[in-house]
Amino acid sequence: MDWKADVHPQDERIHLCVPEWERRSAEAAGALVDGSDLYVIGRAGHSLLSRWMPTFDLRPDPIPPSNWYENVRAAVTSGEWQAIKRQVFAAAGRRCQCCGGRGEQWPVECHEEWTYDDCASIQTLNRFIALCPPATK
Repeated sequence: MDWKADVHPQDERIHLCVPEWERRSAEAAGALVDGSDLYVIGRAGHSLLSRWMPTFDLRPDPIPPSNWYENVRAAVTSGEWQAIKRQVFAAAGRRCQCCGGRGEQWPVECHEEWTYDDCASIQTLNRFIALCPPATK
């Protein structure tokens, strides 16, 4: 079975980038709740939630099991990873590249965006991106 076979784009959640202090407002505006996650299904009809919608399509791409634990952080030294993070955070203005927000404990986290060629078994790093903690959920 194809590991992506059970993913249905029309049913995927759109995770909202909501700072903790605005959570109640987002819920009152119609955000759906799943534990600590706030989301909507589809983009249409959510005008009251538009300020928390991602500014680009941020859908997690399922990672093939053969690529689990394969990431840049594991392949470089701690010093090199810190230098990469500093550069990514500075380029993003220390703001989330999804919603423009910042987290409470730390402003942003450094994430890797990959594509996978299942047939050729190739994992390609597209870019690094700065995301606030709510955007990573």
